[in-house]
Amino acid sequence: MYKVIGFKKILQVESPKPYGRILIRFQGENSVKNTGTISLSRFIALSHILENDNVGYNPENNIFYTEVEEANYQIAPKGKIS
Repeated sequence: MYKVIGFKKILQVESPKPYGRILIRFQGENSVKNTGTISLSRFIALSHILENDNVGYNPENNIFYTEVEEANYQIAPKGKIS
C-alpha cells in the first residue's frame, strides 16, 4: 500500500459533460498516479477522501483506503503508477 502525500485537481466545467482529473503523489521518488478523465461524481468522491483523510492506495486492486496504519505503507516505485 502506498501513502498519498499530495494531489492536484483539475476540473473542466465548460464541457457538455463536466469532468475532472486528479494527479496523485505518493511517498517515494517522483511516484504519481494520473486518474485520467473521470466523471464529476467520481471526481467529487475522490477529492473528498483525499482532502479529509489519511489515505493509502493499493495498486494491485486499484483501491484507495482510509485510516491506514503507518506500518502498512511501502515506498512507491519511481514513475507512473497504474
